[in-house]
Amino acid sequence: YIEKYADELKKRETIYSKHRKAQKRLAEIFRVTKGAERFANTAPSSEVEERYAKYVAEHKELRDEMEELRRKNAVQLNEMRIRLEERETNASELQNSFREFKRSMALSAVDSRTGKKIPSNSIEQYIDRDRQKDDMIREIRTTFIELKNTKDSLEKLIKSREEFSEGLHLMDYEQLKMENSTLMEKLREKRDNLKKSREKQTTTVHILTHVKEKLQYVQTENSELQKKLDKLNINLTEYKDMLTRIKKERDMLKKQNMEMREKEPLVGTDSLLLDYQSRKDELDMLKDQVME
Repeated sequence: YIEKYADELKKRETIYSKHRKAQKRLAEIFRVTKGAERFANTAPSSEVEERYAKYVAEHKELRDEMEELRRKNAVQLNEMRIRLEERETNASELQNSFREFKRSMALSAVDSRTGKKIPSNSIEQYIDRDRQKDDMIREIRTTFIELKNTKDSLEKLIKSREEFSEGLHLMDYEQLKMENSTLMEKLREKRDNLKKSREKQTTTVHILTHVKEKLQYVQTENSELQKKLDKLNINLTEYKDMLTRIKKERDMLKKQNMEMREKEPLVGTDSLLLDYQSRKDELDMLKDQVME
């Protein structure tokens, strides 16, 4: 099965080689037409169309063969895995039976110098060391096989890339060029958006600076007005105190005036005073006449 698997790998490499040759031929066609765009706009000749159809058919046939080969390889790989598991199981059983055989032989063995049997713990230590060495050898072999396969795969990959780089057709180049132009347009849009954002940020900073300066001016003016208001409040308090004193004096004078009016009712009435004066004058005149 390993030989069959190696043969299938060789067939796959042959198909890959044919595929790369077909790509090289397609690249030659695109080079002749001087670009995919010109090839699309210019009417190709019948010979070029036939060659292109032939290469497309070969490419499809190679892809079908590769898919079929991949399917067969998967089936064979599954069968080989099953057989490998069976062989590993058999090998493990044989190895365990061989260890048991060595253990039984060691238990029945006798030391030639002392004539005594070998201690069981020494036998177990020997078997454990033997098991560890077997495991180490298995790991080293597995690592060696993996590294060897990796080396072979890398060598084949390098070789295929070297061959493929020669046949890199123009369509991939044009596609990469279009993607590059699209990315450049997106980059320009991002730069424009970034520029607009920076301009907007600068405008916002100017507005904030102006608002901050105006706020400082308003705060200063508010502080001055607050000082004036405090002075006015102090004056108002003084005027209120003065008004209170004046009201008290007014009430006191009013009270005194009322008391004086009660004592002297004629005070403050001009008609009564004039009448009183005239009567007094008349009385004095009458007294003078009587005295005469």
